Amino acid sequence: MPNKKIAVMQPYLFPYIGYFQLINAVDVYVLYDDVQWIRGWINRHTILQNGEETKVTLAVDKHGSRDLINQVSFTSNPELKADYLNKIANAYRHAPYFKETFSLIEDVVNYDNRNVPKLIEYSLRHLNARLGITTELLFSSDIDYNRDVNAQSKIIDITQKLNGETYINNINGQHLYNREDFAAQNLTLKFLEKEIEAYPQFGKEFVPFLSIIDVLMFNDVDTVKNMVTKGKLV
Repeated sequence: MPNKKIAVMQPYLFPYIGYFQLINAVDVYVLYDDVQWIRGWINRHTILQNGEETKVTLAVDKHGSRDLINQVSFTSNPELKADYLNKIANAYRHAPYFKETFSLIEDVVNYDNRNVPKLIEYSLRHLNARLGITTELLFSSDIDYNRDVNAQSKIIDITQKLNGETYINNINGQHLYNREDFAAQNLTLKFLEKEIEAYPQFGKEFVPFLSIIDVLMFNDVDTVKNMVTKGKLV
């Protein structure tokens, strides 16, 4: 494969459209699952509720502060799962594409394997299939890379182990990586500048950067397929 492109990113549940633009921009997308869990956006995302951005979280089981992402599990508690689903249903019940989108969300939330990266991989495979994304998904824990070096060197080694020639990261990560260091390893470093298009949200002022849930609730699949092809490499 000429100029094989690689991206590495922590797994996130129902992330925003920019995450899918990055997946679509590469040949292999690595779910970085063997790094320490940091409380944040892995199991949390934003939806639209009463015209405003609102955070929702799918609970995880109690775990150690030093546990890796792949050592953490989503809750199996029926009440906590129902609470999460009810918040989404109440927010989007009258959205034009509620039925098909909510069906996908229910399927993901009730997936038998509660391991965080495994459940998120399941969600991404379903979403990618719906959006026409054919990128290969891998777990970093399945790659024999050097785990005893700094963060940038780990990414370089993962890229090389996958025979990648170009590493692409979200534009927000520009401060993390150095083009000269990648070039010294015969690798090209690029950043994806996301492109978020406005779309109708119950006729109110557009709120950007919400979960892919919001995008799918208000847009037909062909429109979203076009959205994931956007973004500029710099």
